[in-house]
Amino acid sequence: MLDRKDWRDARWIAFHDDNRWRSEWNERKSQEFTRYKANGLTPVLTSDHMTSWQLLDSVTPRYDPSPLLRKQFTVSAPIRSARLYVSGVGYAVEWFNGRRLGTAVLDPGWTNYQHDVLYRTFDVTHAIQEGRNVIGVMLGRGFYGMLSNDRWGFAANAPWINQPAVKALLEVKYQDGRIAEVTTDDSWKVARGPILYDDPWLGEVYDAREEHLGWADTNYDDDAWGSAQIVQGPSGSLRPQLMPPVRPVGIVNAVSMKKISPAVWMIDLGVDIAGWMRLTVRGNAGDKVLVQMAEKPDPQTFIDTTTGNFQQFGYVLKGGGDETAESHFSYMGFRYARITLTPASGAIPRIKTAVGVYVHTDVTRTGIWNSSNPLLNHIDTIWRRTQLNNMNSIPTDCPHREKLGWMADAFIAQPAVLYSFDAAAFYENYSEDVSATQNEKGLLSTIAPSFGYTAGESPLWASADVWIPWRLYLYNGDREALRRQFPGIKRFLDATLVNNAIAGQPYIMRDVLGDWDSPGHENPPEGNEPYSTAYYFLDCQLGARMARLLGDDSSASELEQRANHVEAAFNQQFYSPDFHIYHGSKATEYRQSLNALALWAGLVPEVNRVAVYRNLREDVLARDSHLNTGIIGTKPLMEVLADQGDVDLAYRVVTQRTYPSWGYMLSKGATTMWESWNGRDSHDHPMQGTVVEFFYRYLAGIRVDETHPGFDQFFIEPIFPEGLNQAGAHYQSERGLIISEWTRNRDKIWLHLRVPFNTTAKVVLPSIAIGTCSVVERSNTLRTSSLWRQDREPDHNAEIHFDLDPGDHQLQFFCR
Repeated sequence: MLDRKDWRDARWIAFHDDNRWRSEWNERKSQEFTRYKANGLTPVLTSDHMTSWQLLDSVTPRYDPSPLLRKQFTVSAPIRSARLYVSGVGYAVEWFNGRRLGTAVLDPGWTNYQHDVLYRTFDVTHAIQEGRNVIGVMLGRGFYGMLSNDRWGFAANAPWINQPAVKALLEVKYQDGRIAEVTTDDSWKVARGPILYDDPWLGEVYDAREEHLGWADTNYDDDAWGSAQIVQGPSGSLRPQLMPPVRPVGIVNAVSMKKISPAVWMIDLGVDIAGWMRLTVRGNAGDKVLVQMAEKPDPQTFIDTTTGNFQQFGYVLKGGGDETAESHFSYMGFRYARITLTPASGAIPRIKTAVGVYVHTDVTRTGIWNSSNPLLNHIDTIWRRTQLNNMNSIPTDCPHREKLGWMADAFIAQPAVLYSFDAAAFYENYSEDVSATQNEKGLLSTIAPSFGYTAGESPLWASADVWIPWRLYLYNGDREALRRQFPGIKRFLDATLVNNAIAGQPYIMRDVLGDWDSPGHENPPEGNEPYSTAYYFLDCQLGARMARLLGDDSSASELEQRANHVEAAFNQQFYSPDFHIYHGSKATEYRQSLNALALWAGLVPEVNRVAVYRNLREDVLARDSHLNTGIIGTKPLMEVLADQGDVDLAYRVVTQRTYPSWGYMLSKGATTMWESWNGRDSHDHPMQGTVVEFFYRYLAGIRVDETHPGFDQFFIEPIFPEGLNQAGAHYQSERGLIISEWTRNRDKIWLHLRVPFNTTAKVVLPSIAIGTCSVVERSNTLRTSSLWRQDREPDHNAEIHFDLDPGDHQLQFFCR
């Protein structure tokens, strides 16, 4: 189903024809801007003054409700198979003969609809019956037809903005060999549904009085329904959604539920989640329930101070029994909820139950981390919750304020995600989203999906285009991802050199973003250029390696030479030989991130590495073993400290409990990871999850061998910091389960290692004392060592190297 002809005669269909929809849309938008422009505001920014009920009536007539579409058809004989292919934009929920297909929500995933559109496939062989059958589809706006006039400019600038639409094909194969098809066309019937208002940022309003009972059943009378209209629909190519869908994956019970007044309840779920509240309510027809959710609610207004507006949905009761009120086409990021009950007349409606519904892309867990330090385990727990909260068909920065796929957030945390979850298909899909932002000049945006938002303004953020497919290759052996993406990567690297090089400094890259949210800062005070330039160096190096792998030696040589030029320019512009430090374009105090990044990226000439590292180490110690890094510098800092043999110092940085640190977040009650170290901004940002990568790669020691991608061969190279007595991880790799666990018992370390079938583990253990170290398995000495490593300072010891074949291994490691 990759070609338009595969869809036979299927057409995009919707509630209105294109001309009528566009005319009515423009008239309503004109109303909004006339009403609010006097204050320089639009509904997404003034929704702190507008409840769901006010948003519903913010224009006259109201925006169209979510449409219901159905098609009745007949099956004339026994069948062999039946498959339904559906793409609904922005979101679709499908029914077949009165039963809902699957459990996915907010589906299909969000894309740049001008570039590509996702579709789902359903096997309906066992649902179909001889005689009369019915396909039903309920559509939501999603990011294809958002109502909010958002601050990022999607509503104003995204060329795909349009009414919800669906394209579908049912292929029925009869037992006698015949093939029949049912496709979307103007023979389908359409009606207004009960969802009167829906928007990904502003929430929705559901009026149960407008439900069509049994509307997807075969015996439903649809004579009063209108005919669907054939529309142009999105121009992007249809491609299958291969990643897991978004689903409700769990229920979160409230830790407290307080009645503030006869008509107002306050709820605390105890943790931050992405999803919505689900209520069981009972009342009279016309009674209203307003559910407002917040991460950090204003105590007076309940406006979410993280977002600056309400996160909410409204429900109007039909009466006559228990009813379920919840969101359908809009999710929220929140911990707290306020429920306001408004009777149409008479008694106040009654809440019988109220729970949180946890919603995210349904990835399976592949990694389990544990240690003897409860703080490390707690950090892992809150990061996993944070990451899942930010997997909603794309990797988002936060599930409330923005819900956008900021590229650096996505690629910086990617290794931690790949260790923890089966997220290869998820990232393959996002890699397509990233490349779809590339414009005719070859420049990329800072967020994906996107309409070209800030294209070319941050090559650092756009480095996701390079790093995401590279890591898919390393962790999953996906060479096809490199082959598919490399032409666009080369265009990006070439375009960046033209577009972003500073005048007179052809290999120094300008950027609008840098080491975001280091303590006390948003963008780094030293300037963004050194960070962008360092990553451009790395991007060119990775691009060259890709080209070599793909047999493009000409591009490889070109990019290698370019990386050499960038390296020379970086050192000339940012290195101070008198002080052995790297600085930015603006005078500041010593900056950990920049110096750690230079060391980590291999930009520091060998003759200067010892001196540069000593200054970095001294700054960390001067800060009482605290970091002073943001999104770009945190991973390099931890890894450089450990790689230089300062494993105890790296461990002290990770386990701090005072500001700035992960432990500080936890001491302040964090249930998810914060955007800023002081908690000023979002409390549900996964970008600092690189510490979890550190747990797997360093403390447990499970590492990719870049010469054998996909864990065909891999390293086990744990570190043993003082103060940690046990650590380990289970990782379900592409080749099977890898286990690396260790326990310290006085002067010995016991290791449990599992190597999957048809793989080899290359074990690297540090000499932790001066003298001879040995590794013993079942009384057999595997290896001893008393050698010094030459690339470290002389007070750091040697390493022991040996190979392990497949199987379970119980080892003792000790030094004399």
